[in-house]
Amino acid sequence: MVGMLGFFGKKNGEISFDQVLKDLCYTGDEVLDTYHDEQLKIGLAQHPTFFEEQPVDLEDDLKLWVWGTSFGYFQSDSYVNRAQISGDSSGLDCFKQAYDRYGSDFIQHVNGDYCGVLYDNSQNKIQLFTNRLASRPIFYLSTDRAIYFSSSIQPLISINDEEVTLSDDFLAEYLILRRVLGEKTPIDEISKVPPASSLTYDPTSGVNISNYWMPKYAYSEQSKDELCERFLDILTDNMNTLVGSYDKLGVLLSGGSDSRLIASLIDEPELYHMTYWKESTETQTAKKIARHLDTELTILETDEGYYERALEENPKMMDFMGLFTQGHASLFDQVYKDDVDVMITAQFMDTFFKGYVYPEKKIKMPHYYDLPIPYYKGPTEIDEVVDILKSKSSGAEQYIDKTIDQILKTNIHNYKETTMLHGVEYSNFENMVKAMNYYPLTNQIDHFAYYSMVQRTPYINPLIDYRLINLHLCIPPEYSLRNNIVHQAVSQVDQELASIPHPATNVSLTASWLTQYIGYLSSWAYREYILTNGSKNDAGWTYDIGDLLRNSETVNQLLTNTADIQQLGIVDEDELIECYNNHRSGEDHAKAIEIIVTLLSMNVDFAALSTGDNEITQNT
Repeated sequence: MVGMLGFFGKKNGEISFDQVLKDLCYTGDEVLDTYHDEQLKIGLAQHPTFFEEQPVDLEDDLKLWVWGTSFGYFQSDSYVNRAQISGDSSGLDCFKQAYDRYGSDFIQHVNGDYCGVLYDNSQNKIQLFTNRLASRPIFYLSTDRAIYFSSSIQPLISINDEEVTLSDDFLAEYLILRRVLGEKTPIDEISKVPPASSLTYDPTSGVNISNYWMPKYAYSEQSKDELCERFLDILTDNMNTLVGSYDKLGVLLSGGSDSRLIASLIDEPELYHMTYWKESTETQTAKKIARHLDTELTILETDEGYYERALEENPKMMDFMGLFTQGHASLFDQVYKDDVDVMITAQFMDTFFKGYVYPEKKIKMPHYYDLPIPYYKGPTEIDEVVDILKSKSSGAEQYIDKTIDQILKTNIHNYKETTMLHGVEYSNFENMVKAMNYYPLTNQIDHFAYYSMVQRTPYINPLIDYRLINLHLCIPPEYSLRNNIVHQAVSQVDQELASIPHPATNVSLTASWLTQYIGYLSSWAYREYILTNGSKNDAGWTYDIGDLLRNSETVNQLLTNTADIQQLGIVDEDELIECYNNHRSGEDHAKAIEIIVTLLSMNVDFAALSTGDNEITQNT
């Protein structure tokens, strides 16, 4: 596990900082760097591939720590690619050059996937900063004596000397929505630093947070061909930077369009495909893509046992965001480390370029199928936003003594000149609706798929590029919903690669939008009514978690441990057991069961939280 942990100020008594920091490095491959003086103690754990000694001395009394990497930085009238900076293998030189040019405003100019700490010893203050999306979160707890900060909640609970308590509302929000939105967490005293923000702390004035960027949609009048050209130019430039920085790149390949585009932009990539059913359409398509690219494909096989291990391992890295199964490929980390320098995925391409930010319209159809309609008309009322968020519910309401409606309504505020969602500010209501699924990125329901790769593997996501985010903000909804820019980009790079049918539609990427839409519907009907029960999930890369939750002894032990469940406070034990037994009897309550076993498997002593006894214990 990698990340940051630290505190600044005065503390009461002794805290187990060194031991907690050491416990972060549980894979044994991390490189640990520490610094301390009379006021600050900080540790930074990194993958060896990305290691460079820190802090960086920006000035005599100004020190910088960065967790993550940069792609380049913006000048007033141009962009400096990381590859243009001589000898910059880690990306730290981008921060140094940006500081030399812009001084204290340098963070807003650095493009990349990072968070960091700036320590001004002469002014006796510290600054915690996030990138535009807060893709790598910083959690903090402040008192009148000190501020404690970490890239993970779990160690933060242990190193501080204050009482911390569970929030019933935000614990319920996690169980129902599978994440806690905005800057909130299920622990009352702990918050996230907002996206595109700097949090400054000094012992005299305490915490002050300033924002340097917000997503503001302003649609371009350019044609979709011109926008596609811009998209491909930016992505190619970033991929060329990565290819030039590392000797061997690996790509997690599905059979879809996103990852095949990424793979096509790398010369001789190592390709990996995760599957539990080798005969699936998804897996067969991945093999066709690899053959066309003349590259060997490594098959990563999963089974029920793989997800049993995931239940044991993944919650150690989790901060009340997502499900243990969403660390899809995390347990194959040793395979990647043996073969490549850096792993790359195409996650978030669908968010920014396939219309996933727009609330989906559906028409009720027979046989329990909702027909998706590629048309956007945004909500105008808070109640509508609440309904959109509730539509992704886990179903945990059946055993929780809380309602999500009131929690959400209490934390959404629409003012005359700004809108707030769980403490994060947006320029207006419309921009909040469109950006709330990625600003901050921890609002993504599957953020843990990204975060688990960050934690266990040297990993870079090229989609977290400010130039691509800026482009996303100017693409009209109809181009995302009814004109697939990613498909068009694959066609421009390699026509034959684009001709390989997409497994979800069984038609090529070059086909018209209407043809692909009909193909999607017919493929769904084929999976639903023709395939046998054993192969219903023709995607191939995900296991039917419902059966695991019915049959797993680990799950049974977690859900019958009444002491742990009672410590959660808001969970009705009898109703939970009824939900579990109904699932074991054949009903489908997989989502509701999966979220509670994820929570119960985290390394958090909920009894200690409720009493203020701040110890983390290993769940066994």
